[in-house]
Amino acid sequence: IFSLAAPFAAQPLILIGAVLLIGAFVPASKPVVQAAHAPTHGRRTLSWAVLRPTLQMLPMVLAVSVARASRSLLLPLVAAQLGVPPLTLGSIMSLSFGVDLLTFPFGGILTDGYGRKHSGLSSLCCFAISFFALATASTETQLWQASALLGLSNGLSAGILQTVGQDLAPAEGRAEFFGMWKMVLGTGPLLGPPALGAISAAYGQP
Repeated sequence: IFSLAAPFAAQPLILIGAVLLIGAFVPASKPVVQAAHAPTHGRRTLSWAVLRPTLQMLPMVLAVSVARASRSLLLPLVAAQLGVPPLTLGSIMSLSFGVDLLTFPFGGILTDGYGRKHSGLSSLCCFAISFFALATASTETQLWQASALLGLSNGLSAGILQTVGQDLAPAEGRAEFFGMWKMVLGTGPLLGPPALGAISAAYGQP
């Protein structure tokens, strides 16, 4: 009924509507009262004892964040290569995020019950299988299956990056640490899609 530009044109209207609803119905939060014993001045720097475990976790953090960001890029690329219509692609993406949503609780159970390392490794192994299934998909049915696997992979790692950051955060200088941690988490989505796009352009099928 509408062109492909219609969903992109509708997004600003939806965002404006959300802003109006929030402004009209969401109450303003009260400012947090600073504790009497909390320091009000001075600067702290993160010590090597804090930075060292953070750097040790960096490969897993980057791998998980890149894998998560790649889903939204690779699924449409493969769908376009297979000639999947936009409506079907939207349903495929919804399936992936739906499976993702349903497996969130299991990701939390895995993280708390078996540890962060087991959760991260399980998720990365599942991501590897999912991307292999996506790369070898030659039919629309196989694309649906790969989409569900990608949702499962992301769900298994639900909250792990924030949990690891909370585990590594020092008692002092937490704001500085979380600022650095958030910057690290943003590196994966920043570098992953351009790298995958370059690889697809260089080695993918025309």
